Amino acid sequence: MEQPAFCVLALPIARIPAGGTDSNIRPFLPTAKHKELILKKTRHPLPRVCRTNSQAKTRSVLAGLAVLLLAAMFTFTACPTDTEDDGDDDNAVTLVELTAGAAVSAAATDTSKAVTFTGATGLTLTAADFAVTTGGTISTVVVASGTATVTVTFAANTDTTAKTYTVSIAAASTTIKGSAKVTITQAAKGFETVAELTAHLATLSTGSAAIPTRVPLTLAFNTGDTVPSGQIPWAEINTAVANSKKYVILDLSASIAAHDTTANTIEGSYDSDDEEYYELSGNYFNIIGNNTYIKGITLPSTLTSIGDYAFVECSGLTSVDIPGSVTSIGVGAFGWCSSLTAFTVAASNTAYSSAQDGILYDKDKMTIISVPGGKSGILNNLPNTLTSIGDEAFADCSGLTSVTIGAGVISIGKRAFYDCDELTTVIFEEGSNITSWNTYTFPYGDNLWTAYNTANKPGIYILSGSNWTKQP
Repeated sequence: MEQPAFCVLALPIARIPAGGTDSNIRPFLPTAKHKELILKKTRHPLPRVCRTNSQAKTRSVLAGLAVLLLAAMFTFTACPTDTEDDGDDDNAVTLVELTAGAAVSAAATDTSKAVTFTGATGLTLTAADFAVTTGGTISTVVVASGTATVTVTFAANTDTTAKTYTVSIAAASTTIKGSAKVTITQAAKGFETVAELTAHLATLSTGSAAIPTRVPLTLAFNTGDTVPSGQIPWAEINTAVANSKKYVILDLSASIAAHDTTANTIEGSYDSDDEEYYELSGNYFNIIGNNTYIKGITLPSTLTSIGDYAFVECSGLTSVDIPGSVTSIGVGAFGWCSSLTAFTVAASNTAYSSAQDGILYDKDKMTIISVPGGKSGILNNLPNTLTSIGDEAFADCSGLTSVTIGAGVISIGKRAFYDCDELTTVIFEEGSNITSWNTYTFPYGDNLWTAYNTANKPGIYILSGSNWTKQP
């Protein structure tokens, strides 16, 4: 237990000089000068008749004691701090530091979400141990297997901008400590009527194609469903944006199943087996195909499937964000999107992935699903994990001039390089051994296939006119 900063030394008297240690302790012995001072202060002359030798001795003893008493009163020294655990601190509290879990997303209509903190093994925690920013309330805290699950309640978002709630360790907590924080991002309320959308677009600056404005929308998007009353069919979205002449990204992350619990699929508009286009309706996304003001689309967090040719010929699109929930993407889903430069796939997606090259792959980067139509020039850095190129993967990459196909690729799908009009060089790396491909896989694919087989496969092939020849 920690001792007082100063203490009076018990007899016998010892003094530790300033800055000294126990090794230079020396006893305090009163000098003759001290004795004289004490005697002067304590001398009380007695009648001469009382001054016997015994009395003189008694007085001398009392004087000596007085000296010692004064020395004890005025001799202090700093006492050493007790740094050892002597068992006296049984009531001390040690605060535990927690680690923040992953950030959480919430739909505009959500009114509660749970976040997690790890490192809470053996702790009993309550709402008082956590804090949340304005608008949120800590409702429950449950600790299990060392993880504290903190549930936060908040109001549905009726604004057209997203809201963020930050959950942290309460400063007043007597159990936990630390700077760990977890954020909950609640999506903006989407516009549901043409009037709302038009009014909002009117407030926006024109901006530029390079810096479009994000516009949230909320609607059901399964083509087999009837568009609910008061919501926006795609044809009206297209008209409203085109008339406004404002560059936008259509943000569907606010789209939820409030109107239709099965709204988790974007149907396609083309039958890839019959090679026949369906009649377009106002519900199809590709009704916006010719709108150069719609520069991007953020897909809903509830979306699981994108059908064949769902976004075909959306020539204005420059970027597409694919959420973690998507598990199926059809053939040509983003085909002939000539301005598209990159796909961005959520890291949490278990079926698909994207890379710095902006290409859409399967999760393990073994198959190319789709190459952005705006990809141009030479492409010679495909991952060495690649084993197949999907149907129409490069379709309408009209600016692509050269591609290198690794030795690990054993399969190339139908129309993989269809409409790649500038493609004049194909390099098959040493070890390449593709057994077949479709007539329309490459420009003049039959001729390339013949050259590939005749010329012992690996090598550099150059297109001249309609003929492919292997370079020496």
